Parts: sequence; C-alpha cells; structure tokens
Amino acid sequence: MQIASMSFWFAAFPMRFSPVFEKGFFALFIVVALIGLGLRVYARNKDLSGLQRRLFADGAYAGYWLALLGLVWWFCTREEIRFFGQRFWFVLWALLTAWVTFRLYRRFKALPLMMASAKQKSESTKYLPRRSR
Repeated sequence: MQIASMSFWFAAFPMRFSPVFEKGFFALFIVVALIGLGLRVYARNKDLSGLQRRLFADGAYAGYWLALLGLVWWFCTREEIRFFGQRFWFVLWALLTAWVTFRLYRRFKALPLMMASAKQKSESTKYLPRRSR
C-alpha cells in the first residue's frame, strides 16, 4: 500500500495529478471558497447579534484563507514546484481545516451561553456611568 509509506508523502519529486484528481482538488478548494462566500453573505444579510455576526464572519475569513492556501498548493503541484508541491502540504491543509472547523463548531455551541452572559453584563452595567466620547 503506497499511501501508507513515508516516501509517498515526502517524495522529493512528486508526480503530477491525474486529470481526475486535478479537477477534484480544484473543485474542493473552490467549494471551500464558496462556503466562505456564503457565510459572508449570510452574516451581512441576516439580522444577527454582534456575536453571531462575528462568528459567521470568522468562518468566512477562514474559508477564504483555506481556499487560498489550497489553491496555492494545487498550483504548485500542477506546475511541479518541488518543495511546495509535495503531498504532505495537503495533509497539513486537511489538519488545519479540521482544526479551524472544530474551533468554529465549539464557538457555535457556546454561542447561547456567551449571548446570555453578554446580556446579563449589559443589564448589570446599564445604569453605571460611562466615559464620554
């Protein structure tokens, strides 16, 4: 099984993609960019609280960056650039995507608690003097 060997992932001269994988990876990165764009449009057009809007904006920002990094890797692999076209960069990209998705999911699950805390704080400080601007 070639995919389980270290020489497959760290080959000094990685082979070009087959046309199916080349189009598949390109489509994957475009879908990630479209998800980021969809989150951005959703955050702007819906009546959301500040915390919700920030969460969706962070998801859009992450989608843009992940798509950009993936497309750079795809381009380097397609043009057979030795170091930046190696396969282990895709594994790092996939791990980064999983980590970012996990962090956004965890913030999404904690959102009701954060909103309740912010509401309680605003209620408790409602009558306290503020610095003039």
